[in-house]
Amino acid sequence: MKNPRVEHRRPYPRPGKQTFAQVCFLLLSVIAIPGCSEPVDYQSLDTGEANLPPLAVSNEPLLDGSKAVRFVEEFRLGSEDLDELYAFFGTISDIEIGSQGEIYVLDDANYVVKKFSKEGEILVSFGGEGQGPGEFLKPKKMAIDDRGRVYVTDTMKLRVLIFDTDGEFLGGVPTQVIPAHLAVGPDDDIFLTGFFDFGDFRIHRLSSENGTVRGQFCDSYNVTELVSRAGEAGHVYVDSAGDLYFSFFYPYDVRKYTAEGEAVARFARKASFFRPPKAQKKAKDVMMAPTGVAQLLGLPNGNIMVVLKHVDITGEETTFSSHFDIFTPEGKWLLSFSPDALETNWIRNVAVDREGKLYLDYAKPFPHIRRYAMIFEEAGLDGPDSTASSGQ
Repeated sequence: MKNPRVEHRRPYPRPGKQTFAQVCFLLLSVIAIPGCSEPVDYQSLDTGEANLPPLAVSNEPLLDGSKAVRFVEEFRLGSEDLDELYAFFGTISDIEIGSQGEIYVLDDANYVVKKFSKEGEILVSFGGEGQGPGEFLKPKKMAIDDRGRVYVTDTMKLRVLIFDTDGEFLGGVPTQVIPAHLAVGPDDDIFLTGFFDFGDFRIHRLSSENGTVRGQFCDSYNVTELVSRAGEAGHVYVDSAGDLYFSFFYPYDVRKYTAEGEAVARFARKASFFRPPKAQKKAKDVMMAPTGVAQLLGLPNGNIMVVLKHVDITGEETTFSSHFDIFTPEGKWLLSFSPDALETNWIRNVAVDREGKLYLDYAKPFPHIRRYAMIFEEAGLDGPDSTASSGQ
């Protein structure tokens, strides 16, 4: 096995001069746009996209998580001991799982990607802060393709950086938007969403060879600009068959597309807590998106898991909550539950491996990752083919 190249930097970025792109990013994030606090009314929203299938909205209630699914903790990855620097994380901004259960952790405070074995043994660390090849300025999200290549978005470089499975830098793909979330198709094309993207389309299909735009699709809603100005972006997921799933951050609208951009299904759940972006009460010049889709994942049997987040600022104290919705690949609702047993009410980064194990990052008492086995109480949710490929 190749010796791990582990580079350790400060747990938090140092202050310094801001690049022009950084200044623009920060300025855009505090532009206020008038918003309202009423629940989403799908009849009043307009997308303008032709030939869309109807949106199937489930009215099923949220269940107590302990009655819907059991979580059995298997292990933790992370340490506050400086003698164990390989497992010392600054800020975990993403988690991805490889085909053999390898755990990839993007630590944007230390500007590195750390790759661990399924058992938590450090294998390699790569990246570093800088302008050079394979270095990061502001790494944000990752994706892993079928060959184990690692794709990392860098919001300051305006690129997707690509590494092989051992962390060797292969090249960078330029983007026309500030790169946000991404997924990689079977043909190695990159499906990308963008931060502060005020264009007509939400999904950008790029060649991983040279960044050529091979397609753009998914029209914006009339509220998409509000979401963009709040600094949020849609999520993408590609299954093992090459079909693409996309979710707007707001409103709740998950779409299934072919790789060529043909919409074949739309689905959501009528969540009463969903609210559109609005200006904060105590800081009128700051835009906030209190509710939205936080992540879009595939389960091993092909079902789709949607992670929702909600920030309630109506009371004297701000409260945070997260919820899980599960649908079939065709968009039929199966289950909704809250993560009561996970010792957190705020899901930040989550990943699922090909065995259906759930990986979550926790900020307290120090940054670390926990792996859980999910045992569904409802028959048929995990399915007999739970070891099938979930796609990346």
